[in-house]
Amino acid sequence: MRDAMTHRGPDDMGIFMDDVLGLGFRRLSIIDLDTGHQPMLNEDGSIVVIFNGEIYNYRDLRKELIGKNHIFRTKSDTEVIVHLYEELGESFVDRLNGMFAIALWDRRKRKLVLARDRVGEKPLYYVQAGKNLYFASEIKAFLRIAEIPKVLRKELLPEFLSFGNIYGEKTLLKGIFELLPGHILVCDDNGLKVSQYWDERYVAIDETPEDESKASLEALLTESVEMRLMSDVPLGAFLSGGVDSSLTVALMSKMLGSPVQSFSIGFEAKGFSELGYARRVADLFHTDHHEVTLRGEQCFDALPRLVYFQDEPINHPSAVQLHLLACYAKRRGVTVLLSGEGGDELFAGYSSYVAMLRDIRLRKLLPRWVWKGMSDQCARLHVRKYSKIFERYAGSVESLILGTQNLVSRRDLARLLPGESPESEFFLNQLERPEHSALSRVLYAHLKTRLVSLLMKQDKMTMAASLEVRVPFLDHRIIRLAASMPDHLKICNGERKYIVKRLAEKYLPRDIIYRQKVGFPVPIATWFQGDNKYIDLLREKRTVDRGFFDHRFIGEMLAAHKQGHYDYSSTIWNLINLEIWLRLFVDGEPLEQYPPIPLVEHDVPLKRSLFAKP
Repeated sequence: MRDAMTHRGPDDMGIFMDDVLGLGFRRLSIIDLDTGHQPMLNEDGSIVVIFNGEIYNYRDLRKELIGKNHIFRTKSDTEVIVHLYEELGESFVDRLNGMFAIALWDRRKRKLVLARDRVGEKPLYYVQAGKNLYFASEIKAFLRIAEIPKVLRKELLPEFLSFGNIYGEKTLLKGIFELLPGHILVCDDNGLKVSQYWDERYVAIDETPEDESKASLEALLTESVEMRLMSDVPLGAFLSGGVDSSLTVALMSKMLGSPVQSFSIGFEAKGFSELGYARRVADLFHTDHHEVTLRGEQCFDALPRLVYFQDEPINHPSAVQLHLLACYAKRRGVTVLLSGEGGDELFAGYSSYVAMLRDIRLRKLLPRWVWKGMSDQCARLHVRKYSKIFERYAGSVESLILGTQNLVSRRDLARLLPGESPESEFFLNQLERPEHSALSRVLYAHLKTRLVSLLMKQDKMTMAASLEVRVPFLDHRIIRLAASMPDHLKICNGERKYIVKRLAEKYLPRDIIYRQKVGFPVPIATWFQGDNKYIDLLREKRTVDRGFFDHRFIGEMLAAHKQGHYDYSSTIWNLINLEIWLRLFVDGEPLEQYPPIPLVEHDVPLKRSLFAKP
């Protein structure tokens, strides 16, 4: 199990064995390179811990624990966990500021404690098989255990195709569960218990003045970036040219004594690159900037192996370029990168949030049965876009919010998977916050769902390159601040992420801050209109014989997409990824039969003073 995850820790390894328990660990050395070996024990060997991640406040905790007569043998953040547990028991997690997956064995009490960080920056899975409990940072470790069945949860296919994700603790493999963010699992002689140790209320404090909120955000974000610069190895930053990553680079540049190493990526396809904006920011802060431009075939050549690293079908096509850029940064000698991830989910940065608020208002204009009739009529006339929109208006507010996440309409899903419902019970449960505004309800739900998915993409794709990513925006104190802000500091007169942009004005040019958001775009719609060997995968007898889907409808989708009648690229992408995943994780195909992940190279070195405005 340990060596199935060598990519997560190529620098060191360790094993601890007890009469009822074994712990295996792979280490990516970042803090205390010489003495941070794991598993790590306390003075008398009664507490044993393995830990993936970083504890950013470990120095303060260390001083406090030394003052209480705890003896430290290393300078690592891991040892803080050992002594903090001795002091506080299971509530030790409340004191940690960081990203972590922790397994701690209390030998005296015969108690195993598993803990995951508040928002899910680090993954942790578990499975009970027979009388045994297995746990690991990645699902692929369980493939090494014969008694764990590799069986698809077919009942989750509608949710997967609708949202590209499985939300909540279940995974696509039966019996394998994700320990949810902000949760702790305890296994002892009394059995197994999972409980939540952290949550956020999302009830706004309206009277806080804008300037005060902006100052609080600046102070916390500055401290968060500074904490995440702790490292005994070289570090840098992902730079997309968007507000969040640019603001992160701006703050890093103030704190580091040498230029920030910044990394950007784009595509050759017109309209699918933000490299010009990233160059502008790099020039502004004099970073040591690197950029990579990709071709479509490079992405598809990497796909099968990246599905293996992801442990799940890749729901975000941007995962491919994220991994390729991480590999390039690693070859440049960087082991830690800071990212602007999370700002959009905390401060309402996506256009879908504005559209959702508009849709909630429009839905009230007509009775639900009228919207249903209009949706049916548009479907008969093959006006798919408006049929899907009116379909959302015909349901409840909760269904409407959930519908904004849908990648496929209910009608198309019913043809693809007859008789199935796409609703995610876990997502809907997160919306049951009647004291919240509509915006706060969806932001809370995204904190528990969409953001977790994005963080898993980020972790798996970068750790596959043996590189760690840190996310300053997701310090739990910033999350608390965002949750306490009223809606108008997030969306003001249609301007998304309002308070973050107001803060950014102190550091960045207005044309960087207030440009149209593109995100991390991938031109899959264009690629699927041409010849593609992975589209052919959907027509293979082996795929058809699984019997999950109506393959006549898949044929209709492929034809309609190729002719430009309707954009089915998200559904095609999900079907391709699902089939590759099934072959690797259920059928047991060897990874070696797929081509290696291609190397990408740096463009011509950038010349400072010659950057053109994007």
